[in-house]
Amino acid sequence: MQWNDAINLIQSCGARMTALFGSPVFDEWAILKLNGITSVGYYSGQRPSEFLAKFARDSAALSQEAGGRAYAPGEFEFARDSGGTAYDAFLVLGGGCILVCNNTASSMADIRKNPAWLKAQVPFVEMTEKFRADPVKAE
Repeated sequence: MQWNDAINLIQSCGARMTALFGSPVFDEWAILKLNGITSVGYYSGQRPSEFLAKFARDSAALSQEAGGRAYAPGEFEFARDSGGTAYDAFLVLGGGCILVCNNTASSMADIRKNPAWLKAQVPFVEMTEKFRADPVKAE
Protein backbone atom coordinates (compact mmCIF):
# COMPACT_ATOMS: atom_id res chain seq x y z
CA MET A 1 0.00 0.00 0.00
CA GLN A 2 1.22 3.47 -0.80
CA TRP A 3 1.60 6.06 1.94
CA ASN A 4 -1.31 8.30 0.84
CA ASP A 5 -3.61 5.28 0.47
CA ALA A 6 -2.78 4.27 4.05
CA ILE A 7 -3.61 7.74 5.37
CA ASN A 8 -6.89 7.82 3.43
CA LEU A 9 -7.83 4.38 4.77
CA ILE A 10 -7.10 5.45 8.36
CA GLN A 11 -9.11 8.66 7.99
CA SER A 12 -12.03 6.75 6.47
CA CYS A 13 -11.90 4.16 9.25
CA GLY A 14 -11.93 6.91 11.90
CA ALA A 15 -14.95 8.58 10.31
CA ARG A 16 -16.85 5.29 10.06
CA MET A 17 -16.04 4.38 13.67
CA THR A 18 -17.22 7.79 14.86
CA ALA A 19 -20.47 7.48 12.91
CA LEU A 20 -21.19 4.03 14.34
CA PHE A 21 -20.18 4.90 17.90
CA GLY A 22 -21.90 8.29 17.99
CA SER A 23 -18.73 10.14 19.02
CA PRO A 24 -15.03 9.72 18.28
CA VAL A 25 -13.73 6.35 19.46
CA PHE A 26 -10.20 7.66 18.96
CA ASP A 27 -9.51 11.39 18.89
CA GLU A 28 -5.80 10.87 18.26
CA TRP A 29 -4.27 8.84 15.41
CA ALA A 30 -0.59 8.74 14.49
CA ILE A 31 1.54 6.76 12.10
CA LEU A 32 4.94 6.19 13.66
CA LYS A 33 7.98 5.26 11.65
CA LEU A 34 10.13 2.94 13.72
CA ASN A 35 13.23 2.73 11.55
CA GLY A 36 15.97 3.38 14.09
CA ILE A 37 14.57 6.64 15.42
CA THR A 38 10.86 6.96 16.12
CA SER A 39 9.32 9.71 14.03
CA VAL A 40 5.76 10.78 13.27
CA GLY A 41 4.75 10.28 9.65
CA TYR A 42 1.15 11.36 10.12
CA TYR A 43 -0.71 12.85 13.06
CA SER A 44 -4.33 13.75 13.71
CA GLY A 45 -5.23 14.99 17.15
CA GLN A 46 -5.13 17.82 19.64
CA ARG A 47 -1.54 17.64 20.87
CA PRO A 48 0.87 17.53 17.93
CA SER A 49 3.65 19.42 19.72
CA GLU A 50 3.73 17.15 22.76
CA PHE A 51 2.79 13.81 21.17
CA LEU A 52 6.28 12.51 20.43
CA ALA A 53 7.81 14.16 23.51
CA LYS A 54 5.55 12.01 25.72
CA PHE A 55 5.88 8.86 23.61
CA ALA A 56 7.71 6.74 26.20
CA ARG A 57 5.20 7.52 28.96
CA ASP A 58 2.11 7.25 26.78
CA SER A 59 3.15 3.96 25.18
CA ALA A 60 4.09 2.15 28.42
CA ALA A 61 0.76 0.35 29.01
CA LEU A 62 0.45 -0.66 25.38
CA SER A 63 4.06 -1.88 25.30
CA GLN A 64 3.40 -3.97 28.40
CA GLU A 65 0.29 -5.45 26.79
CA ALA A 66 2.31 -6.36 23.68
CA GLY A 67 4.87 -8.11 25.87
CA GLY A 68 7.71 -7.87 23.37
CA ARG A 69 5.95 -10.07 20.81
CA ALA A 70 6.64 -9.62 17.10
CA TYR A 71 3.60 -8.49 15.11
CA ALA A 72 2.99 -8.85 11.38
CA PRO A 73 1.21 -6.26 9.21
CA GLY A 74 -2.47 -6.14 10.08
CA GLU A 75 -1.95 -7.39 13.63
CA PHE A 76 -2.97 -5.15 16.50
CA GLU A 77 -3.15 -4.86 20.25
CA PHE A 78 -5.36 -2.93 22.68
CA ALA A 79 -4.32 -1.71 26.12
CA ARG A 80 -7.26 -2.87 28.18
CA ASP A 81 -6.92 -0.35 31.00
CA SER A 82 -5.33 2.68 29.38
CA GLY A 83 -6.75 6.12 29.97
CA GLY A 84 -5.95 9.76 29.34
CA THR A 85 -3.11 10.28 26.91
CA ALA A 86 -1.86 6.68 27.21
CA TYR A 87 -2.28 5.00 23.82
CA ASP A 88 -5.24 2.66 23.56
CA ALA A 89 -4.24 0.59 20.53
CA PHE A 90 -1.65 -0.01 17.88
CA LEU A 91 -1.81 -1.62 14.46
CA VAL A 92 1.20 -2.76 12.44
CA LEU A 93 0.98 -1.20 8.98
CA GLY A 94 4.17 -2.64 7.46
CA GLY A 95 7.26 -0.91 6.14
CA GLY A 96 8.52 -0.19 9.66
CA CYS A 97 5.34 1.74 10.51
CA ILE A 98 2.67 1.36 13.15
CA LEU A 99 -0.54 3.22 13.79
CA VAL A 100 -1.28 4.26 17.36
CA CYS A 101 -4.82 5.20 18.34
CA ASN A 102 -5.99 6.98 21.44
CA ASN A 103 -9.01 8.49 23.10
CA THR A 104 -7.59 11.23 25.29
CA ALA A 105 -10.84 11.70 27.24
CA SER A 106 -11.98 8.10 27.89
CA SER A 107 -10.37 4.82 28.79
CA MET A 108 -10.83 1.63 26.78
CA ALA A 109 -12.83 0.29 29.74
CA ASP A 110 -15.26 3.22 29.36
CA ILE A 111 -15.43 2.79 25.58
CA ARG A 112 -16.15 -0.94 25.90
CA LYS A 113 -19.11 -0.19 28.21
CA ASN A 114 -20.94 1.50 25.33
CA PRO A 115 -22.93 -1.11 23.33
CA ALA A 116 -22.09 0.82 20.14
CA TRP A 117 -18.44 -0.28 20.59
CA LEU A 118 -19.30 -3.65 19.04
CA LYS A 119 -20.45 -2.00 15.79
CA ALA A 120 -17.59 0.51 15.82
CA GLN A 121 -15.05 -2.32 15.85
CA VAL A 122 -16.13 -3.50 12.39
CA PRO A 123 -14.37 -0.73 10.40
CA PHE A 124 -11.25 -1.18 12.52
CA VAL A 125 -11.12 -4.92 11.82
CA GLU A 126 -11.77 -4.29 8.11
CA MET A 127 -8.85 -1.85 8.11
CA THR A 128 -6.58 -4.40 9.76
CA GLU A 129 -7.39 -6.91 7.02
CA LYS A 130 -6.50 -4.37 4.34
CA PHE A 131 -3.09 -3.77 5.92
CA ARG A 132 -2.60 -7.52 6.29
CA ALA A 133 -3.32 -8.03 2.57
CA ASP A 134 -1.40 -4.97 1.37
CA PRO A 135 1.14 -3.64 3.93
CA VAL A 136 2.57 -0.14 3.73
CA LYS A 137 5.68 -0.04 1.58
CA ALA A 138 8.89 1.08 3.25
CA GLU A 139 9.85 4.64 2.31
